[in-house]
Amino acid sequence: SSPISISKLVGELEVEKEGIGALLVGLKKVKDDTVRLAMETIIRTAESVDDARQKLEQWFNDSMSRVSEAYQRKMQFFSLAIGLLIAVLVNVDTLQLARTLWEDPVLRADLVQAAEQFDQQAALDTTTDATTTPNSSTTEILEAAQDDATAARQTVQQILDLRLPIGWRWQDLSDLPDDDPLRTDNSNLWNFFPGNNPSHWLGLLLAKIVGCVATMIAIAQGAPFWFDLLNRLTGRGGSKSSE
Repeated sequence: SSPISISKLVGELEVEKEGIGALLVGLKKVKDDTVRLAMETIIRTAESVDDARQKLEQWFNDSMSRVSEAYQRKMQFFSLAIGLLIAVLVNVDTLQLARTLWEDPVLRADLVQAAEQFDQQAALDTTTDATTTPNSSTTEILEAAQDDATAARQTVQQILDLRLPIGWRWQDLSDLPDDDPLRTDNSNLWNFFPGNNPSHWLGLLLAKIVGCVATMIAIAQGAPFWFDLLNRLTGRGGSKSSE
């Protein structure tokens, strides 16, 4: 639906003569009881038709601002909820990822290389999308969709090939001593049960909560955050800022 014009609405309510009384009579055309009551309250406090128009416009703008803010809060909540769900189900622990990348320079270099390839592929996809117009044939559109699907599969495979510390597993470590390093493996669900791992489960759980919350916040930042992170990984962020 098109945006409501308060000036036009007031003009319609003025009927054939000017005056607050004419506006109140014209309010009968408004079918929504809540809106009609709100407008009637505003009009009765106005000193003239122009004053009523200004007050109605201000009321409408304030109402739309509140609706917009409520929508943004709701979308932010959904983004955080989805981010937390992904972090927990897939075990994407930001702290664990950061620690692994810090301690493993080979993996870090592989990740930077994969990020560069992804950035190049994204630029190529943008160019390809620009050449696909609404007038493109069905064959061209299907080929473009197939190329996108292939690129998505390749991206997923590249992530899997990196062997990042992502995902859950279950391994019974009952036969291992309490000080065995595997007892502190936070990707093994077995370690999070107090009866299985009484010395380490609480610390693992607290660290996992912090890591998943960090991932949730990162995911909720949206595409700009990830593009900026990608540029930083590839070293392009620094070069841009220095220019």
